[in-house]
Amino acid sequence: MNRLGYRPELYQVAWQRARDCTNIGQITLMTHFSDADTSRGIEHQMQAFERGAKELTGSRCLANSAAVLWHGRTHADWVRPGILLYGASPSGVAAALTGYGFLPAMTLTSEIVAVQNLVPGDTVGYGSTYTAEKPMRIGVVACGYADGYPHAAPSGTPVIVDGVRTQLVGRVSMDMITVDLTSLPNAGIGSNVQLWAPASHRYQALAKTAPVQKLAAIEAADVPRFSSGIQEFDRVLGGGLVAGGVVLIGGDPGIGKSTLLLQSLAVLARERRALYVSGEESSAQIALRAQRLGLMDSTAPASELHLLAEIQLEKIQAAITAERPAVAVIDSIQTVYSEALSSAPGSVAQVRECAAQLTRLAKQMGVTIIMVGHVTKEGSLAGPRGWRAKSAPAHAGKSA
Repeated sequence: MNRLGYRPELYQVAWQRARDCTNIGQITLMTHFSDADTSRGIEHQMQAFERGAKELTGSRCLANSAAVLWHGRTHADWVRPGILLYGASPSGVAAALTGYGFLPAMTLTSEIVAVQNLVPGDTVGYGSTYTAEKPMRIGVVACGYADGYPHAAPSGTPVIVDGVRTQLVGRVSMDMITVDLTSLPNAGIGSNVQLWAPASHRYQALAKTAPVQKLAAIEAADVPRFSSGIQEFDRVLGGGLVAGGVVLIGGDPGIGKSTLLLQSLAVLARERRALYVSGEESSAQIALRAQRLGLMDSTAPASELHLLAEIQLEKIQAAITAERPAVAVIDSIQTVYSEALSSAPGSVAQVRECAAQLTRLAKQMGVTIIMVGHVTKEGSLAGPRGWRAKSAPAHAGKSA
């Protein structure tokens, strides 16, 4: 890597000098792999190391994070994971860690050092990126990007105050963040704030433990549903939408998936808060389509519909958390990407991760999320294998 250390031809000379130095007690032979996470691999460096360290005594320490994961022959006497200790994949793809059983081990906590009361219209932090829509109580936490908290964390990022989940509001400052205390009347100066902590699994809160029961002892009650606003759509959905449910809609390009959902949300918006997230069209394009459909008059249903043109998962999550809609449409899931992954939007890893995170959010908040999925030329829904199902010729839907 041409950073520290010695070239292979100087290795034995350096080892001899270290051995002759009375201030050095033990010698460990080391190298550092530059391409353990790429197709080039480690073989060229292993050959150079073995050639240079031939017949030299001392324990071996070779494996960095990527080599620990994918090159077992390098483990030798010691390993030294780096980025892996921070919960990140050395390849930059979070899915690459799937199946290894790693658990987060770091806890970051602080406390509230000030409390502010806001009135509607007040803004918070740099850039005035967060505006209070109602009377609010916010807490100032003594932690910021200088302390290692992510500068890019958006409003809506989960925070635990005195054991109760709330959210970040406004931008992250150098040594302060602000959190929503409106629903936490007992929280105040000195309250404990947990910014992140170990968890056995990110979906643990959704996996409630249930006892073994006899089928005859279980009360068979239908799940309450509410209308999508379109009778035929309700029929395909088995009677309507379910709070906290996730629906995947697929169909051939141009079949009318986006138009169907825009019409549905426009009707829903009369009685329920609805959010349409578009990754394929701008807000202006959606407004033009709504106008063509006759949904844009002041008395028309679409006047209460909320729009967001965005493809970054974390910003979409923050918007859903802040807006708290009853129904949210993601059009389409193949355009959404997570900052946690380096792969392009639409890749299997991105689609799987984004869909899983949105499903988790739906279950946590009781929000009905409808995802639009593209259909391949073979007639199956693009994305992870678990989604692959033949789509109906019109208004295909799958509820989870």
